[in-house]
Amino acid sequence: MGDFEYLQQRVALRVDVMRRHVAGVAEVALAPRAAELRVLRLHARQLKVRTVQIDGVQANFEQLNFLGEIVDENYRDLATFDLFYRGAIVASKEGELIVEIPREL
Repeated sequence: MGDFEYLQQRVALRVDVMRRHVAGVAEVALAPRAAELRVLRLHARQLKVRTVQIDGVQANFEQLNFLGEIVDENYRDLATFDLFYRGAIVASKEGELIVEIPREL
């Protein structure tokens, strides 16, 4: 997240306690540190992102889940799990949500 400066974030949430469900929208204001910035990496762990817009324009994105399956089920020892878990945490350090900035922006 060093390619831009984080300015502001607004979040609107709809919480349904009975169904144990939370839905919402996040608006994030960022200032790029370089004119050629074409990709954003944001943290979005434990979220299900459905759409991404930048200045009202749909943006292509990929959401990675580094902690989804940490280790193959054939491994059964704590040391192996710990090693893979630490690797997944390091891999997610740059962010799980990769957003391409649309060409027209």
